[in-house]
Amino acid sequence: MEKTRQIEKVKKTRDPERAARSARPEGAPKKRRRSEAELAELRKRKAAAAKAAAGKGNGKKKKKKKKKKSVWKTILLVLLVLFLVAGLAVGGYFYKLYSTVRNNDRVEIVERPTDTPAPTPDPAATPAMMSFATIDPASITPEPTPEPTATPEPTPLPAPIYAVDKINDDIINILLVGIDPRAADATADNTGNSDSMMIVSVNKVTHRVCIFSIMRDGAAYIDDRTGWYDKINKAYSNGGVGMLINTLNGKNNFQLDIQNYISITFKMFEHIVDEFGGLDIYLTEEECRFINKKCQNEAEKVGARTWTTIPVQEGVQRLTGETTLWYCRDRYSSGKGDWGRTERQRKVILLMYEKMRTEWSVPKLMNIIEYVAQYSATNLSVDAIVQLATMALTNEFTIEQTTIPFPGTSSNGKNSKGRFVLTYDMPSTRNTLLGIIYNGDPMPTGEQTDFASSDED
Repeated sequence: MEKTRQIEKVKKTRDPERAARSARPEGAPKKRRRSEAELAELRKRKAAAAKAAAGKGNGKKKKKKKKKKSVWKTILLVLLVLFLVAGLAVGGYFYKLYSTVRNNDRVEIVERPTDTPAPTPDPAATPAMMSFATIDPASITPEPTPEPTATPEPTPLPAPIYAVDKINDDIINILLVGIDPRAADATADNTGNSDSMMIVSVNKVTHRVCIFSIMRDGAAYIDDRTGWYDKINKAYSNGGVGMLINTLNGKNNFQLDIQNYISITFKMFEHIVDEFGGLDIYLTEEECRFINKKCQNEAEKVGARTWTTIPVQEGVQRLTGETTLWYCRDRYSSGKGDWGRTERQRKVILLMYEKMRTEWSVPKLMNIIEYVAQYSATNLSVDAIVQLATMALTNEFTIEQTTIPFPGTSSNGKNSKGRFVLTYDMPSTRNTLLGIIYNGDPMPTGEQTDFASSDED
């Protein structure tokens, strides 16, 4: 019977070879059925093996996770190092910038000197008895009398800035000076003619900026001396920016609190405009002809056979640093004289500000700041420069402009030597100016005075 069931099983199997392998040989002992205890033990072993395998797998996952965390830690460390290197580079740049500004020949701010009487000797300090050595007059050899020499021409010395009390902590007043030193290698620290003088007043709370062009022919008490009534640009040519600031702050003049200044030469101005990529300015044909004539004159002075020219046509043109400079110095076109010249200068300042706000880039801004810090003359700290630049780029300012004397308040006059000056009512002008800066009063309006002008360019 057993043999018969085995044969039938083989027949039912589809794979003969497999059936042959699975067939129990004849005479082999019958396979014993496992007991329930054995099966329970087997299931227990399988469960333990599965648990051990699962634990081993979890260990691999944890190891992988730990390895993944280690990779991110490495990336973060690399980024931290890069940020530190960048920070050191930026810090090094600003340290270099700070050193450059600090090493400029800045004008010192000092207390105004006071006239003090000669000290009176104290009789109690004089000894009751004093002995004197006896000297034989014959033993004294007279010193030879020096031969007379020509009196040297006095050289103007830069004057310090006299310290004054701050009128309002929320308002910054800065003097901008464009000078015309005749020497080709002159720096912004040299004295010369102050061709352009502007007071820039910034209200940090209201974001109002007032620009006042000071007419160079306008009269003032130079160095605040009542006996020295002359053109205000004489202050710079005789004592530099220090005397000019002291004149503006003087009690006989405007009574301001200016302590900071920026002074640049014409060549520096050209470079800054070129760094901006030039300026788009609306020109009249008369202004075009003036610019071309001045460029030709300057080229011929150095023997050049070619020079810069622009098309003589009315409309907007892209001007370079050289042509923008002559646009700013033009006081002949449009029949406005020096009023027109100062108006063009303020127009260029506004165009540069707008271009900086709309087209600036970090490299371009850094180049301009570094150039100004290196070549201009200023007593502004690096912190103040950065603060002003940040304010200019991150805030919307309301910019208003005018001239001093104010429109319609001046007339033709003469100084003590009989030379032309532009006179005006100083107390009235002072009150109006202080009201605009510190009280937020509106700018005055009116027609500019027609006046005779000097022959200076």
